[in-house]
Amino acid sequence: MSGLFSGHLDFVANKKDFDFEIDLYELTPSGHYVQLAPFWTRASYNGHPSERRLLTPGARVRLDFKSIRLMSRQLQAGSRVVLVLSVIKAPDRQINYGTGKDVSDETIRDAGAPLEIKWYGESYVDLPVGTKG
Repeated sequence: MSGLFSGHLDFVANKKDFDFEIDLYELTPSGHYVQLAPFWTRASYNGHPSERRLLTPGARVRLDFKSIRLMSRQLQAGSRVVLVLSVIKAPDRQINYGTGKDVSDETIRDAGAPLEIKWYGESYVDLPVGTKG
C-alpha cells in the first residue's frame, strides 16, 4: 500500500457535530498489528477546513474524506488490513459534544443526549493498493 486512503461515510447522527478517527492496521499472519496511517477530523470541517458546516441532527449525511498522511508499506503475504472507525472522546483530547457551539466553549453540561450514529452500508474506504512490479 502506498499513498493516501479515502472513502465515503454514510450516516445519520443526532448531533450537529462530532470528531472521528479512522485507524488502519496491518494484521500480520503472526497476529501482530502494525499501525499504518491514522486520520482524524471534525465532521463539520471535513472537506472544507476553513469553514465549519454543522450537520443537521436526524438528517442523512454523505461525507467524503481523504487522509492527509502519506503511507507506504509492503504488506506481508497473508496479512489483512484492519480498519477501526471511532468517535473521539479521549480525556487527553478536546471533546466535541456536538452542540454546534465553539468546541472550546462546550462543557459536559452542554452535552445533552449521548451521541448516536446510524451507519449505512454505502460507507466504504478506498485503499491505495498496488501490485509488486
